[in-house]
Amino acid sequence: MIPTSQIDTAIYQRLIGDAALTAVVPVSSIGSHLPQDGPFPHIRFRFEDEDLGIKDEGALSCTLIIDIWSDYKGEQQVRQVRDLVYNALQDTPLTIAGGDCFGTTFQGFVTFLENDGVVHHGVANFNLLYGE
Repeated sequence: MIPTSQIDTAIYQRLIGDAALTAVVPVSSIGSHLPQDGPFPHIRFRFEDEDLGIKDEGALSCTLIIDIWSDYKGEQQVRQVRDLVYNALQDTPLTIAGGDCFGTTFQGFVTFLENDGVVHHGVANFNLLYGE
C-alpha cells in the first residue's frame, strides 16, 4: 500500500503548483493541517481510504475531501476557489511516489455558512483511483 504521506505530498504539490489557484489562495493557506490564524481563503485536504477489492492489481480508491473557507461576503469566493481546485485536479493523474494515479474525478460540492455567521465553508469531494 502507498504511504498516506506520499498521497498528501502529491496533492499538496499539485495544489501549490497551480498558478491560478495560488493567485487567489496563499500557499501558506493550503495543506492538510493549517494554522488557525492564517489568511483567508483556506484550503485543507484530507482523504478516506477505500479498498476496491482489486487485490491482484493493487488498485485502491480514495475519497479526496477539499475543505475551503472564505471570509468574503457571500459564497462567491468559495465557489471561485472550488472551480480552481476542480481545474487543478479533475481528470489529471497525480504523481505519487511508489505508485500510479489513474486520475481524479469530481464527485460533488456543498457550501454553507459557519456558525459565526461570517465564514463560508465549501466541501468538494473527488474520487482518486491509484495503484501500486
